[in-house]
Amino acid sequence: MGLESFFVTRIYGLSKDEAVLSDNFVFYLNILLIWIALPCFGLLSIINYGFGLWIPYFSLFAGVAHIVLSIKARTIYNPGLIVSLSLNIPIGIWSIIYLKHVGLIGNPFLNPYMLVGLAINMALPILGVTMYRRYKSAH
Repeated sequence: MGLESFFVTRIYGLSKDEAVLSDNFVFYLNILLIWIALPCFGLLSIINYGFGLWIPYFSLFAGVAHIVLSIKARTIYNPGLIVSLSLNIPIGIWSIIYLKHVGLIGNPFLNPYMLVGLAINMALPILGVTMYRRYKSAH
């Protein structure tokens, strides 16, 4: 079960044939965010660390979001859950601790980088709710 099927059936509670999310939407969201934006900001952090300091927070919050989605869907599986538990959350936490230890961030719990990582993660469910409401109003 991929992201589109998971959201349509487990999160939205619709049949898998209902096209709330298109394949193009899921593809381009992943390409733009995961395969273009994250690497670009990672590379920009070579010039200035500030460009990449939000990435560990994004990773941590994305991992937590996968856990929340599993709870909401009442399932132990969702796309990305294993990666979130084994990579996103531990590496995100380790990176934040390391960045604090070397002095690149002050307060690890409240700083602009945490807010950026959180904001990007919060934009995704807001986008999902918006698409669901559009679909429901059209049908």
